Amino acid sequence: MKDIFKKIKNILKDKKGFTLVEMIVAMSVFTVLLTVAVGVFVKSIRSQRELVHRLAIIDNAGLALEQMTREIRTGYDFTANDFLKFKNKDGKTVNFLKASEQILRRVDDENFELTSPNVRVKTLSFDVQQANDDKCNPWRVTIGLRVGSEELQSNDDIVLQTTVSSRVLPVEMPNASQEILNDCKLSYD
Repeated sequence: MKDIFKKIKNILKDKKGFTLVEMIVAMSVFTVLLTVAVGVFVKSIRSQRELVHRLAIIDNAGLALEQMTREIRTGYDFTANDFLKFKNKDGKTVNFLKASEQILRRVDDENFELTSPNVRVKTLSFDVQQANDDKCNPWRVTIGLRVGSEELQSNDDIVLQTTVSSRVLPVEMPNASQEILNDCKLSYD
């Protein structure tokens, strides 16, 4: 047994190795570099998740805006307060409004949510105008939208706005008043 320990001792004497202090310093440097690398990786993963979440919110809000603008283009007889009310191409009364932090489309007392539950609609505004305040010009509807989510800070809300013109002239409305027909026929002729 003693011979084995002598042989091991002789083998270790002949080989050069690291001292304990050198090993501790090397491990400390490695630990610091690893900590920095892991921190950068974790931060980049968080940034990527936030970016993907923002893109999902923008996509969903953009889709809701697109659905509203398509129906507004073929609508007529617009009024706006806290909500937008008009007649669609089928003559049904349509309302777009904000309820429970969602955009709703109401037709015949049926509600359809246009935004997904993870998107919080903070503000929804409508402005209806006719060019030069002339009742013969088509309606222009400006939609303002501020959206966010639980995961985004309030100062990180996403603001979207669009303006759409109706393709239906007031004189082309079904059941247009005689006043509009008389006044507008002259201006279009």
